[in-house]
Amino acid sequence: MAAVDDLLAARFPAIAWGAGGYESYYLKAAHPSEPKAVWIRHTVYQPQSAFVGWVYGDPDGSEHHTVNCSVADLELEMKLRTRPSLSLRAPARAVYELGMRERDHGMEIQRYPDG
Repeated sequence: MAAVDDLLAARFPAIAWGAGGYESYYLKAAHPSEPKAVWIRHTVYQPQSAFVGWVYGDPDGSEHHTVNCSVADLELEMKLRTRPSLSLRAPARAVYELGMRERDHGMEIQRYPDG
């Protein structure tokens, strides 16, 4: 399952903080025997200044860092083979949160403990 986890891993930590950025996930699904398929793209983006960093406690007593934006821009696009594309844009109406074990992400962590 590690290969799937690598494919779904967030790419934000690889972007220099302050540079801004966006993250997109794509999904394509096709029926095995009929001409039916769907393509979905989900994108969230916001500048670093809109994020806040927290420390979250884990059940085993360890901790991990989390960056959160509660005013993220969200874009969702869906394409079907037999129908026109559908798009949804929600500027400053989405929440994005990324938990990570890395500590060298460059985001200032707030001084409020979890729990």
